[in-house]
Amino acid sequence: MKRSWRTLLLVVCGLALFAAGWLWWNRPQQVEMDAYVPQDSLIYLEADSLPEVLSAIGSTDAWRTLAPAAGVRQDFTRVGWLTSFARWTGIGSAESVVFARAQVAVAVLGVDAKEEQQSLALNVSPRLVVVVETHTGGSRARQAIERVVGDFTRRAYGSPKFEQSDHAGTHYAVWTAPSGGKKITAAVSGSAAFIGNDEAAVQTCLSAWRGERASLASDPELAGMRRRVGGDDADALVFGYVPQASAPKVTQIAALVVAGSSQADAREQSALATVLPQLAGRVLGGAAWSTKVVHGSFEDDYYFALPSQLVARLSVALEASPERAFKTADFIPSDAHQVTRYSFAEPIETWRGVNAVVSSQLDPTFAPFASAFLDKSLKPFGIESPRDFLPALGSEIATARLGEEGDDLILVAAARDEAKLRELIKKRLGAKVKVERVGDAEMLVSPDPELGAASVFGGHVILGSEDGVRRCLEAHFSGRTLADSDAFKKPLASALQDDAPPVTTLTDEREKALRFVTLLAPRASRGANAPDASSLARAVASLPYSLTVTRLKADGFERTTISPSGLIGDVALQFAPEAQSGK
Repeated sequence: MKRSWRTLLLVVCGLALFAAGWLWWNRPQQVEMDAYVPQDSLIYLEADSLPEVLSAIGSTDAWRTLAPAAGVRQDFTRVGWLTSFARWTGIGSAESVVFARAQVAVAVLGVDAKEEQQSLALNVSPRLVVVVETHTGGSRARQAIERVVGDFTRRAYGSPKFEQSDHAGTHYAVWTAPSGGKKITAAVSGSAAFIGNDEAAVQTCLSAWRGERASLASDPELAGMRRRVGGDDADALVFGYVPQASAPKVTQIAALVVAGSSQADAREQSALATVLPQLAGRVLGGAAWSTKVVHGSFEDDYYFALPSQLVARLSVALEASPERAFKTADFIPSDAHQVTRYSFAEPIETWRGVNAVVSSQLDPTFAPFASAFLDKSLKPFGIESPRDFLPALGSEIATARLGEEGDDLILVAAARDEAKLRELIKKRLGAKVKVERVGDAEMLVSPDPELGAASVFGGHVILGSEDGVRRCLEAHFSGRTLADSDAFKKPLASALQDDAPPVTTLTDEREKALRFVTLLAPRASRGANAPDASSLARAVASLPYSLTVTRLKADGFERTTISPSGLIGDVALQFAPEAQSGK
């Protein structure tokens, strides 16, 4: 009898050791995803754990506030034991195992820019590849990828044409839109999958992964930039990187977009598209970004490397004012879409210093264009000549975008020399200026609508369109300003705890946070309640503004953004079928 029990015990112990060994052998081991993309990638993003990202989304105040009102199950983002079981054992459906184990990277390898003939707008389309290390067998990886991508393309394209082929150990699946213009290619080789909107880009990533060309893992600056933004911290969810060699290309693309959307003439647009990449090539030393969830909000940390000698010159020009009070908020309506506060000791010296630094980094041929562009950058706010206007302003200047689309621009600033400001304003608005009373304030309105209006009142000057200036004054006298809004005051309090940053931006991204939450709703709708319009409106209104602070450090610029949905939300919304189909 004792021998039987001893034998049974040995069998049980043996099975337990075998199970433990099998689990250990079968466990997914993280890989360096930067080895899956080419070294000359323009932009690179990576996430090592999709369950952790989803769990972090569910831990945010925005999700907890919006999900119940939007009819989305709050527990949708919880990572349960089944996910952990699938990760450790590899047992479960193909999709569940891939989701539990996958590491994901996104690489932008190039950009196609085409001008729309009718609107003359620039249509920018990135050539990107989503790389997934599934940490599972090839057949299961192929099954999961084809199902997920197929579902995405059907929602984006309607009824796409589907083709499959195999070549050199790699399985290819291609979905083509009925119109024939758009297609998505997925290549699965072993446990790795490469999904892109450009077949050549997919092949380039495959070559980097196979070691046939240099990968981003060989970039000597990558590890340092990752540490700089905390991308290797345990709580980091996503890491992004723009290599130094790619910075001019990325800036050139941005310059084309800015130039194409500006009101400048063709000569100025061409100069702008040339100046910005040249400036980036001589100034930017690469950029990095990471995101985490802190105190219920997404925190995105950005870093832009600059040459040390340039930072020394900029630190003099960008000397911050110690003033912490956001007094200009007393004149900005509570429904403003975005407001940026600049707090410099001497605005005119900051202007001259930045102008000198920028001009010094350009060829003499283009330096005058850069100076002219800086001068014109304040023209939409009613300032024709910054050199004449800025000396009359105090250390606090705020620019704001009013309205849902943020297309009404205003400027509110502390008035240092009110007499000089009135003189400059009357000269700009013209001889037949109309005087209007709004509350206790006097508003000057130009007969030319393009010249707008202005008001000097309460130690401040307000410049902008007639409607914009009137709204600012009415909000001030009725107590409906940003200074009275909890959604504005709450994030601002944390920004000004330690020191006053030279540049602070607050943006109303509450509707975007709602779109991000409802983007997940189709997958979370089972068992959820129907959305309640009034409850949803109150939930959205209770969210805080997004906050971005910018500071100059010893080796570059740091930007920190605290928001309801973060850059993760921006990226997710760009991949939404509605965005892909242009709806």
